[in-house]
Amino acid sequence: MNQQHGGSSGGGVHWGGGSGHGNSGGQHSHQGSSGKGTSTQMRPPTAADIAAQYNSFGGTQITASMVSNIRPDGFGGYLADIAGASHTVSSETGVETTNSVAGFTGVPVSTGKINIGNGGSGSGNSGFTWGGEVKSDSVDKAILDVNQKILDMQKQLPVLETTMKEKQERVEALKKIFRNHSYHGIRDAQRQYDEAMNKHRQLEDNISALKGSLSELEKQKDINEKEVLTKTSELITTMGDKVGEYLGVKYKTLAKEIADEIKNFQGKKIRSYDDAMASLNKITSNPAMKINQADRDALVNAWKHVDAQDMANKLENMSRAFKVADLVMKVEKIREKSIVGCDTGDWGPLILEVESWVLSGIAYSVVLSIFSATLGTALLSFGLPVTAVGIMGIIIAGVIGAVIDDKFADEINNEIIPSAH
Repeated sequence: MNQQHGGSSGGGVHWGGGSGHGNSGGQHSHQGSSGKGTSTQMRPPTAADIAAQYNSFGGTQITASMVSNIRPDGFGGYLADIAGASHTVSSETGVETTNSVAGFTGVPVSTGKINIGNGGSGSGNSGFTWGGEVKSDSVDKAILDVNQKILDMQKQLPVLETTMKEKQERVEALKKIFRNHSYHGIRDAQRQYDEAMNKHRQLEDNISALKGSLSELEKQKDINEKEVLTKTSELITTMGDKVGEYLGVKYKTLAKEIADEIKNFQGKKIRSYDDAMASLNKITSNPAMKINQADRDALVNAWKHVDAQDMANKLENMSRAFKVADLVMKVEKIREKSIVGCDTGDWGPLILEVESWVLSGIAYSVVLSIFSATLGTALLSFGLPVTAVGIMGIIIAGVIGAVIDDKFADEINNEIIPSAH
């Protein structure tokens, strides 16, 4: 990052940061929205298609040679056996090991024009049934969708079992009445029993395969969360090093402590609004944190010039897990609420925004990462007077620390603010 030290007049501190060109994830083909003479049909996926769909969520990558026994799941999708994807599932006969994975889709075959999406490879990969583009929250959604599919299928089992019992009883009853077991009534009842039994077996196979898919998705979710926390931790450490050039070594130490907490945040929860605000108020109520109008105007102006789309692009290049729905909108909300905080001293709206993400179902680790990385990236991009850099550095450390642990507020009050003065 390039650092510029401003002079005494109209100067400031600015750290440039290119967005880079990281790999944005898997490649996908997207059908055009409409077109004259365009009609689309679906063909069964090949082994290569299955491999591409399986690989679209990242994690363990497979090749077409590892795919076998592709078959319909009876519900419009496809199952396949994947070498190395063994997992255990429960069945009526106990615990079984299988390598069947469900949730694959057919591949569009169009007589018209098909548009290839960004970075599309033209492989014909339409993604997992529940997947779409490679996004961290689509893994969460996939887990919900697969669980719902399993639940829906499990609800059908008792109905089929009742049908099987009724038809079996009818077959036996008719056999007692008619010596000719080829009697059409017996044949019809037997056929209905066989159909119900086959459907029951198909459902059990699908449930087993979906449980395997669920296991793979859970693994990918874990990988995504670890990656995004690590990347965010590195960014906060960088922020601490840069701001520490003006606030001293104690600030660098504080930022490193916050970064370490972020890196190891998996499985933990973000603090409630009330708890976070109680910690933050300790800092903002400190008489030494009184901000003069010139610095306040500089901070507000810096936030007003944040480009939400550009920042979202930078975050997406950092980690696959930042590819969440409405990321641009989330960055924009942080920008808006930060302007309110800098202008009025009320940081409650910003903390409420973070809490709303948690309530919407986004994983705690992803929420913390988006929040922290957006604030850290913004500070590194600001061109501010030296005093404003120090103020914003303290506020950002305080806001991030407040949603993690109360101890950071005390450290900022007792160590950072006095040394800054």
